[in-house]
Amino acid sequence: MNDTEASLEKLKLPELVQRVAIGPKLQKEITRQEAAEAITSALNGHENMMQLGIFLIALRMRGERMHEFEGILDGLLELTNSTTIAVDYLAELAEPFDGSNRQRNFCAFLPAVLAACGLPAYVSGVHDCGPKHGVTASKIFESLGKTQLPGMVEAVTLLESNDVGWAYCGQSYSTPALYAIRGQRDLMVKRTALTTLERLLHPLVASGKNHLHIGYVHKAYPSIYARMAMQAGYDSVCIVKGMEGGVFPALDKPLKAEFVESDSSGELARIDFEIDPLDVVSSTEIKFKATDKCEAQVAKISEEGLAALNGAQGNARKLLTTAGALILYNVGLASNPVVARTMVREALDSGDALRRLQAFIG
Repeated sequence: MNDTEASLEKLKLPELVQRVAIGPKLQKEITRQEAAEAITSALNGHENMMQLGIFLIALRMRGERMHEFEGILDGLLELTNSTTIAVDYLAELAEPFDGSNRQRNFCAFLPAVLAACGLPAYVSGVHDCGPKHGVTASKIFESLGKTQLPGMVEAVTLLESNDVGWAYCGQSYSTPALYAIRGQRDLMVKRTALTTLERLLHPLVASGKNHLHIGYVHKAYPSIYARMAMQAGYDSVCIVKGMEGGVFPALDKPLKAEFVESDSSGELARIDFEIDPLDVVSSTEIKFKATDKCEAQVAKISEEGLAALNGAQGNARKLLTTAGALILYNVGLASNPVVARTMVREALDSGDALRRLQAFIG
């Protein structure tokens, strides 16, 4: 028996539940190592899933401590497959894995735009999961005819390809133990630390610099994402106040984005990024009706995204231009936001982004 097995044998998840699920006055801290062992033990099938759910919900209700997030991330990273890609820069687009269901989300089209600007990029996720069960990049790709998404080996080939230069990385390949408990996570109902951290597992790693672009809703998350991104090995992270917590900022209000690099002190730095008044989008212009089904939303987003890559004006182009330019500026491929915006518009107008999307779809 090795040290890890001995440690897991000693760990009993019910004991941790007793320490955190007993009310605010009596609850006790758990260590980073205990949090890591709880996750690896549970996802390796050594713990009761009901007890895992109670543990995670109890942490959420009490409020996860930073060292507990670090421990849970340690455990998830241990269970994540990763592979290296021979590129100088790589951007990961970290959408919420449960998707969106209120506003148009064009994340499925963004990596092709970035690749056309010279930045290899990928979006990570799952086809469908709770609690939202909304529109995901995978569902958009399926509607466009890509029914078989790439595994990690193929994703590397796509990223290194001069004709494509971008990819999708599914959780079923990158962290299969986490993917396997989607049903149990539905029963937890609420979002837990797993929902927060599954977006930062860094499965595809550049031989050069790695950039994470991630969105949030609640103001507590920028500091969490900054710390966790550095722990996961990203060289830089842009954390944007995004629509439904996604990578696209709302363009009807001041853009809020923060940036952290691995060699910095870890402090969040505000990004000055001016939105062209011509690019302003009212939130009502891109909202879906509450009665719109997911399938109808997927069809509409697919139609408008394709039109934008065909050079059409409209809200999809505005969102892709602003988000794409912000990323290009952050990773240093553009000297200022104006240059970055011009690069994105040229990628759209030239048809290069569309060709790269078509090459991926096959």
